[in-house]
Amino acid sequence: EGLVAEHGVDRGANAVRRKTVEDCLLANGKVDAEKVVQARTIQTTSRAKKIGQILLEMGAVTEEDVQAAIAEVLALEYVAIDPKRVDRRAFGALPAEFMKARGCCGVRIDEGKLTLGMTDPADVFLLDEVKRRVNAKIVKIVAVCQTHINTAIETADAGSSEGEKFDEIMKDMGEDELEIVAEEKDDLTDLAKASGESPVIRLVNFLIFDAIKQGSSD
Repeated sequence: EGLVAEHGVDRGANAVRRKTVEDCLLANGKVDAEKVVQARTIQTTSRAKKIGQILLEMGAVTEEDVQAAIAEVLALEYVAIDPKRVDRRAFGALPAEFMKARGCCGVRIDEGKLTLGMTDPADVFLLDEVKRRVNAKIVKIVAVCQTHINTAIETADAGSSEGEKFDEIMKDMGEDELEIVAEEKDDLTDLAKASGESPVIRLVNFLIFDAIKQGSSD
């Protein structure tokens, strides 16, 4: 007799098993069979966890490996988010705390159409919630990593803080700060103290520090 699958569809005795995340990881050489067996054994006592999550916790694979495998299973694109090259309009479409908590982010916007990154692209309830939150039409779903989302958020926050610091320094600067006045009788101790408080010195220090962070050579 044929096997009756879900929804009452008779697939026959030779029904083809759907490709799984572990199948992709094995086929791509990201994990060995022994680790998969161990993960399946663990899953018998922890049904709430998926094999990919268990393998990740075992240290057998990386998050990138798992997310790329999820994308392959669902026939989607996997996107590795570069914190320094995010589409600011797309990434800013959702609140940071929401992106961290729900594992999603805007990846790019093209003519008002949003590409949405999700750590669980099969979560239709999350997709519906995002649709209610954003004005852009979601035309594409891609798989992404949670750690990449978090790093991009932290990078954006750091850039925002530095921008505010730059603005504060510039506000402190008046025309008098740009004048170079030489007085031979100034005490060296007083000059050193004054230089530390000068907005010009603070600005130069800020620019040098930022250049070092950016990896500038000159």
